[in-house]
Amino acid sequence: MPNSALSYRNLRFVLEMLRNRFYTHRPIFLSHMITALCDCQCEICNYWKLGKEDEMTTKQVYQMLVEAREIGMTDYIIWGGEPLLRKDITEIVAYANALGFDVTIITNGSRLIERVDEFGDDLYGLIVSIDHPEPRVHDQLRGREGIFQRATEGIQKAKEHNHLNIFVNCVINKENVGRLEDMARLAQKLGVKVSFEMMEKIKGYNEQLVLTEPQIIKAALSLLRIKGKGYPVANSTAYFRALAGRCQYSCQVPKVLVTVQWNGRVRVCSNIVEEAKSLSIDCELGNITERSFKEIFESRNYVEYVRRAEECWKCDLSYPREISLIYSFNRDAIGNFISKILQ
Repeated sequence: MPNSALSYRNLRFVLEMLRNRFYTHRPIFLSHMITALCDCQCEICNYWKLGKEDEMTTKQVYQMLVEAREIGMTDYIIWGGEPLLRKDITEIVAYANALGFDVTIITNGSRLIERVDEFGDDLYGLIVSIDHPEPRVHDQLRGREGIFQRATEGIQKAKEHNHLNIFVNCVINKENVGRLEDMARLAQKLGVKVSFEMMEKIKGYNEQLVLTEPQIIKAALSLLRIKGKGYPVANSTAYFRALAGRCQYSCQVPKVLVTVQWNGRVRVCSNIVEEAKSLSIDCELGNITERSFKEIFESRNYVEYVRRAEECWKCDLSYPREISLIYSFNRDAIGNFISKILQ
């Protein structure tokens, strides 16, 4: 992608973000769990257990993308499962890029070596999941032997597309919380940035890996020190400070990002779902193959979802906290965000 095109898209993104913040309050990020299929059996998430169920067709994905651009969305984030298992991923990435989306893929890296040249020129960002600096432990966490080597080799292959913004994403859990600086060192060695993400708790599945409150605080303080040393850490210092201080925040995610699942269902945050169930409240937003984004965003359930989210601060995931910090005009969070999109 030429530098002039990137500069235009970066400027467009900033303008759309300002428009979102002060006027529309409608998502500009389209997060797409494009498949539930996965070739790993991770200890930290159970998406691999979902299997394939009514996956959106290529044509349905195209229709969704056209509508998303028409209402002002600028960024398309593809994940799974393992998105590179979709045979049509190359065509979808090319189509989204041609529409003007900045396209990012999140992958475990298992098929990156073989496939990155198919779509690399049409990508804006690439995020590769690596959760431990030791290959053996990472392979164990991901439930697949050799996945560390394939992921790191895939990153090196992807770097041949020198316009790509490449990140390693590390999900923090009890197995790696003592090796965070080593993870930052690994990213530095690979020549990419690293983003740290707190693990999402899944009842009955990964509780044994969830950090305690003191461990979360200690990890956040450690990450502040690591970022201060100059390692290529993508998260903002404001996020780490908020995490260490266990600060409350008003979640603004539904105003900025919408998630569509593999079957077209528009996803609602699990915390809001649990609360709604306890109150016998209908929180379903519908399916994008049956309802338009415009209908969904104007629905009573969506308005209620936004309201309930604003009152929530239950999770420590980075993106809700980072978005809330940007919305509250935190200078460090805004500066960190702009540096990522303008790099």
